[in-house]
Amino acid sequence: MQTKPRRTTAALCVAATLAIPVVAVSAQQQQQTQQPQQTQQQTQQQTQQQQPRDLAGWDVAVLYTNTWSADEMIGADVRGQKNEEIGEVKDIIVGPDDKISRVVVEVGGFLEIADQHIGVPWKDVTIGPNMEWIQVPLKEVEGGTYSLYGKVPQGENVPAGQGAWRVNELIGDYASLLDVPRYGLVTDVIFDSQGEVQSLIVDRTAGTWGAPGWYAYPWHGYYPSAYAYPLPYTTAAVGDYGRFDYVAFAEQSKYAGDESASRAQARTRTGDQPGGAAGAAGPEGTPQK
Repeated sequence: MQTKPRRTTAALCVAATLAIPVVAVSAQQQQQTQQPQQTQQQTQQQTQQQQPRDLAGWDVAVLYTNTWSADEMIGADVRGQKNEEIGEVKDIIVGPDDKISRVVVEVGGFLEIADQHIGVPWKDVTIGPNMEWIQVPLKEVEGGTYSLYGKVPQGENVPAGQGAWRVNELIGDYASLLDVPRYGLVTDVIFDSQGEVQSLIVDRTAGTWGAPGWYAYPWHGYYPSAYAYPLPYTTAAVGDYGRFDYVAFAEQSKYAGDESASRAQARTRTGDQPGGAAGAAGPEGTPQK
């Protein structure tokens, strides 16, 4: 160890005074730098501790009957019992039990009131045939029964509530594998007729894991602080298991509309294969430009 030169008492006091904020800032910067890494590591550890469903036994066909697409419901028209125009679906709030608690509806214009959002309890929602519309009680809408936690928010700032999450917070996020940080993009969430999450759809590119396309994976909970939705699988495990066919889904599920089929058919006609979306994972798990 080298011997440091002696300093006067005054010089030491000045140096100590100046050093304190520098150390504090340095520690804060280090904490900010390490936080994303710690979050990523914690998420991966939590994911590894789970017992994931064996994808070799994952039968995607179970998702084609009596299920529906969140991506398709968001944007659907909302009507009253007598087909009164009320608004449109803007989001879906899911509780900590993985079941829908409320459907967020934007009203305004239709009811000659200011643009605002309401939260309709799932028990009061009826899905129309082929997701052409959803139906809610008009009386409760007009009476202000469907506030969101005592509020009727305007704009896009919609609260989810304690322990809950919004579907729009998940759709568009990356999905990760245990050995690939950006495996693909989450493009949809599949619910059953009771409003419980069954699966999420990932739009991936080609890679060491297999062919590009839409792939359905079993649901295993929501991670609000995750840097990407963590799938508890490795590239060797996913392969081509779970290939999701939107055309078959639209044909077999009474809750699926033409939008699902037309989306898949449009990609087939144009040659725009699933997995080619901007930002989707490339062969090495890096985002494409």
